[in-house]
Amino acid sequence: TEETRETKIIAQESTEHAGDEEKDIDDDGPKSTTSKEEGSPEKELSTSPSLLDKEEFGVLGESRVVNTGAQNTPNQEVVTVKFLLDNSETFASAFKITSNIQEVKERLSDVLNMNIDSIKLEKDGFDVDDWLPLQGLGVEPFGSLELRLTS
Repeated sequence: TEETRETKIIAQESTEHAGDEEKDIDDDGPKSTTSKEEGSPEKELSTSPSLLDKEEFGVLGESRVVNTGAQNTPNQEVVTVKFLLDNSETFASAFKITSNIQEVKERLSDVLNMNIDSIKLEKDGFDVDDWLPLQGLGVEPFGSLELRLTS
């Protein structure tokens, strides 16, 4: 089932259609209203981008690439690292999947106010080398990983 979404897109209407009027289409179609502010041309609020005057916005059939920030690139993928402490406490932090263990230790050093040289990280009972990236420990993008923190 489709639901009507009320998204408002502002478009400037030509001066031929000046006036204060409101229009509503009630049968599951897009709703639009027009309003006129003092000293400004009439504006149309609409839920459908197809109702916009494409010439006015310079679209004219050109294709444009828009970066919405939603694309996943390797540098944007994060993982959650759960740290197990010797005293049975745990905490977690998010890191880029390309971060290496040295970068993880640097952040831990800042957060825990510890000397970076005293921080040791283990996975499955083995020490983890500083140069190793998190993705090298088998974690998937947006996944989680457990490391034991010893000092």
